[in-house]
Amino acid sequence: MKYYLTLLNILVLSIVFVSNTRAQEEQVEKWIPIKKDASIRIYLDVNGLDNTSGDDLYVWTREYYEPPLIIESINGKIYSAKINYLINKELKKYSIIEIIYYDEENKILQDFNYQHNSDDADYQYNYPILLDSDMDLIYEECLKYIWQQ
Repeated sequence: MKYYLTLLNILVLSIVFVSNTRAQEEQVEKWIPIKKDASIRIYLDVNGLDNTSGDDLYVWTREYYEPPLIIESINGKIYSAKINYLINKELKKYSIIEIIYYDEENKILQDFNYQHNSDDADYQYNYPILLDSDMDLIYEECLKYIWQQ
């Protein structure tokens, strides 16, 4: 009986370990460059775009600034930011869910969370995607990546 309990424990632990490892693998970021000029570089995390369904896209970008940004309410120069967007493909509108600002040593200066608790599209998506803007580029790159899958 002890032998079967030990085998059962090993089996359960193995399943937990494998599922935990699998979950960690799914969280790996996969950055692709989408813009590079003298003042800004933008990268798109395409991990998660493979499993997109419906009209909503949740996507992270990473932006690097040269020269660094200065925002009065943040102590220190901002050399990069990681931004989480919610994009609606049908409405061509988006919201910022979270922004994390980083210093020169990649340490977090400030983290702003803008999660919405509304299903109303008028409140859920705050901004239109303007033609030829950085957001338009992010949107088009998301669609291009999804269509290639």
